[in-house]
Parts: sequence; structure tokens; C-alpha cells
Amino acid sequence: MKIQEFMHTEVVTVNRKESIAAANNKMMEKSIKHLPVVDDKGRLVGVVTPRDLRRGSIGEMTSMDVPELLWALSRINVAQIMFANPVTIAPHQSAQDAAALMVDKKIACLPVVEDGKLVGIVTERDILIVYGYGHGDRRTARVTRL
Repeated sequence: MKIQEFMHTEVVTVNRKESIAAANNKMMEKSIKHLPVVDDKGRLVGVVTPRDLRRGSIGEMTSMDVPELLWALSRINVAQIMFANPVTIAPHQSAQDAAALMVDKKIACLPVVEDGKLVGIVTERDILIVYGYGHGDRRTARVTRL
């Protein structure tokens, strides 16, 4: 199956200049875990995950009170915490290609890029669904308690 057959085409993005608070809000509002980062021309420059957001909001800020923390988070931009130059895939490539890339690179999403433009995104969940582990064709697993 080709990527273009199952990729998400309505991709929520964040600009590299936006705050990590704004990125977090987008992720929470849309219930997503992978947020492609674009520059002012709409070109893909990175990806942000909840882990990146947590990493960007700790450290010296742990001793701050809530108003100070919110102010500080609004001053850190996405470019400072994003995973730059992410691994991408093309729409004509296969689900098998995507799965192999995700396993090899230890990543959970692949922005789909065509002619330098972000056209979609594929996540590990999408790959599981393609291979029959979800959406109406759920397979059951037996868990053994020790």
C-alpha cells in the first residue's frame, strides 16, 4: 500500500517562531502527538513531540511559581526544542518503507514531503492499522500475568 493511500493530509503545523505553549495548545486541542514545524515559507524544518515540550519546559523553571512559569514558557520558541531536519517519506513510497524507516530510525512519525512541500503525515498508529491492527479488524493479544 502506498503512503498516499492512508496518510493524513490535513496536517496541523506550528511555525518555528511560535512559543512552546502555543505548540502544546495545538497538540492538546487536536489530540495529536506529532507536530510538524514549518518556517515562514511553509517548508518543513522540524517536528515537535510531547517529550520535546516537556524537555523544553523543565530545568531552571522548576522553582518558578505558575505566573512566572507561564511567562517563561511563552518566551521559548519551538525552534529551540524541535527535532530539526526530520526523516521524511514520499507519497509514492510504501507502508513497508515507512515501517522500516520508523524502526531503523526509532521514530514514531514521518512527515510526507513531495517536491519540497509538506503534504501529509504518517504515524506508527497508521502503520499498525494498515497491517490490520485496528479500526474494525482488531486482533486480540493474550496477556499473561506473572
